[in-house]
Amino acid sequence: MTATSLEFPGLAEQAARLAAGEVTAAELTATALGRAHASQPVLNAFRHLRDDEARAEAAEADRRLKA
Repeated sequence: MTATSLEFPGLAEQAARLAAGEVTAAELTATALGRAHASQPVLNAFRHLRDDEARAEAAEADRRLKA
């Protein structure tokens, strides 16, 4: 499952998919950031998006999950 095709389920389902290895933290993060950026011009819901930090944290989470 790729980040571009990933539906955005609730947190419980995201956690279950992550635990099952069906999706990575990096994929979930990319999907969330993409949705946030896509909605920002209309909703103006975010003061600041921490893309680089979020991606780095997701990569670290994926590394820990594989350990």
